[in-house]
Amino acid sequence: MTEPLTATNKLQGVSDMTKVQVRAPLAMKAIYLLRHILNSQNRFNNLEHKVLRRLNKKYKNYPPGKTIELERVPLADFDFSKVPSGKITQPFIIKGFCEPTKLSWPELKEKFGSGRVLLHPNASLSEDFRYEIPKMVPFREALECMEENEFAYITGATQIFEDCPELLPLVGSEDIARKFKRDIMTTELFMGGPSVGSTFHSANVVNFFVMAHGRKKWTFVAPDNYMALYPEFGRNREEVVRYSPICTADYETKQKSKFPLYDKITKYTVTLEPGDLLCNPSNWWHEVVNLDRSIGVPHRVHGPREFNFFLLFAPFSRHGLNFAKHILARTFLRRKPTHIVTDNLLINSFGGEKKQSAKNTKNHK
Repeated sequence: MTEPLTATNKLQGVSDMTKVQVRAPLAMKAIYLLRHILNSQNRFNNLEHKVLRRLNKKYKNYPPGKTIELERVPLADFDFSKVPSGKITQPFIIKGFCEPTKLSWPELKEKFGSGRVLLHPNASLSEDFRYEIPKMVPFREALECMEENEFAYITGATQIFEDCPELLPLVGSEDIARKFKRDIMTTELFMGGPSVGSTFHSANVVNFFVMAHGRKKWTFVAPDNYMALYPEFGRNREEVVRYSPICTADYETKQKSKFPLYDKITKYTVTLEPGDLLCNPSNWWHEVVNLDRSIGVPHRVHGPREFNFFLLFAPFSRHGLNFAKHILARTFLRRKPTHIVTDNLLINSFGGEKKQSAKNTKNHK
């Protein structure tokens, strides 16, 4: 049972409502950072398991955390003046922000079939889900593949908007830049059938996500509770985002004994409908599941860069350096913002090291 979160349009901090906060011990932060700097996936595994066992024991008798439903605020009732010009600290949803796309999949194939996208071969959500290297293919070929394979998924595709710029007005990009007065760094395309999606992950950038077609269920965990997600930091130096092995579909039946801390924290959920806009702040962990055949369009935007632990990983990541150069050029050299194409970086960032790290997952009892 979920409890509704009201007055979301006031943009008060959701994280303040989290009663149980699973703080990361200093030893754990040191393990993550050193593993990343040394580019050694299996370094400090025994120490990591020891720290996690202590955390599990500490919170063993805590009651289960609540699940809170985020409110979808109608566009007519949303006060844009309440959106901070600086750091955004909580997710919010605007119902009916833009018109859902009227284009069917056959029409998309006909009009934009030559554009290039990244296709994930199997994005079925389960505890065995691992990010694999997506393949760059023509949009037409990707759509045909998804018609034959229900678990194929177009994921994080940016090149399509360079190949087919006429797509941008159809997915709310112009409205986001104008109404929120923010420069868009990159626009991506996610497209797939029901039951595919992304397991828990987080990133260092604000995302204005447009639900262009279909429905998606999002589950959020506040940044301070990342230890309850048993994150896989430092496993691959080229990672774009940070991952968790937890999958809500399998948690109660297969994962609860292995990852008990997740049960103790507050979770936030929302089901996005066509035309909705979600603001996903930086460092919020989220799992995304398609409920229908859907089209989602994230817009990564410029924003203030407050210091946090996760930024220490950036100097050792080619992807992080790419974004850093873009931000510095805009901030100090006053260059006109440009659209970043990240498809070439994703070839390395989603790499097979994730599969190797599965063997390091143990029961931390």
